[in-house]
Amino acid sequence: MVRWLQKFWNIFWSIVIVLLVTVVLVGGVLFGIVQLDVSKTYIANKIETNFSTKYNGVFTIGELDGIIPFSIQLKDVNLYPDSSSVTPVFESDSISTNLDVLALLQRRFVVTGLQIQEPKVLLDSESKISLTYALSKKYENSEVDSVENETPFFEILAPNVSITNGSILMKNALDTQRNPNLPDSVYIENIDLSMFFEYQRNERFLDIETLSFYSVHFDLGKSIIYGQVYSGNDFLEFNSFNFINEGSFANFTGRLDGVDIFKANIAQQLENADYNLLVKELMLSKERIKALEATNLPISNDLLLSADFSGNVEELNVNNIQLNYGKSGIQAEGALFNLLNSEAFTYNVNFFDTIVDTSDIRRFFPNVSDYQQKAIFDATINASVNG
Repeated sequence: MVRWLQKFWNIFWSIVIVLLVTVVLVGGVLFGIVQLDVSKTYIANKIETNFSTKYNGVFTIGELDGIIPFSIQLKDVNLYPDSSSVTPVFESDSISTNLDVLALLQRRFVVTGLQIQEPKVLLDSESKISLTYALSKKYENSEVDSVENETPFFEILAPNVSITNGSILMKNALDTQRNPNLPDSVYIENIDLSMFFEYQRNERFLDIETLSFYSVHFDLGKSIIYGQVYSGNDFLEFNSFNFINEGSFANFTGRLDGVDIFKANIAQQLENADYNLLVKELMLSKERIKALEATNLPISNDLLLSADFSGNVEELNVNNIQLNYGKSGIQAEGALFNLLNSEAFTYNVNFFDTIVDTSDIRRFFPNVSDYQQKAIFDATINASVNG
């Protein structure tokens, strides 16, 4: 009996060892085959074909490199709006990514590193030569969509995403018919981004460590953004969001209900959304004010603002707003109506706790008398304005 058990165990472990060796050998052979140039070319062609079958755009990869499946590098990447176009709406010298292969078994797509080198994006609201058109689906097929919805969902986790020296050209971005002085296109360059990204079925999360860019339009110069963004199926939320530009800065927190950034008609969603926005601090430097305003007012101080808004574009409640210029200041509350309709736009604002510094009075109204100056300085203004 003992000899029979010993023989059984010897056979069992022999089979296990043979299977393990076979798996290792087969896996090693497959791994080696995947690293061949012909295999990488085949994978690149499959990516291009699958994308072009589903979307309007034509996706091309100059070269696919890396140690597959642990790291992948796409070189000379281009996306065209259609097969007849010669102008790419997206191009990049290199897109590199590192994958956590074991996480795929848990239906989690973990990208430990994603680097995009010198991407160029073209957007045009009035033409098909645009990235938005290239990423639109070719066919709206409910049967295909239902099959896609039944496929296993993969969570995406990318703790280290970086973009280096990117640029965006937005054509027909501004309404030049109403204001002919506005530029037809807006160009943003020198885009550098470092962020954390997580995508789940019902929620998305961005933690922007730093986003810097440069634009000559509107004398914007170099700007820096950092903060957190949450997005769900019906909301968009900003947490401690910061914007810095040429000595000016803004810090705000807000939530938009009724907005899904992954659905079409973003502009329509924004019109119908409910807003809750808290501007903790906004500071316009005196240099920025001088660059923005058309007249030659004697600006000598920075402008500080804090505000609390809630409502929608039909009726936006100004729960509180405080404006400070030097030693002068004013607080107000009220409501704004029909923000998107210039003909029907009205407002109801109550001003209180208004303080005016004598030096500011002299600077803006040099001809005011001493008596008038003292009267203004001593007054605390409470007023209501409708229009």
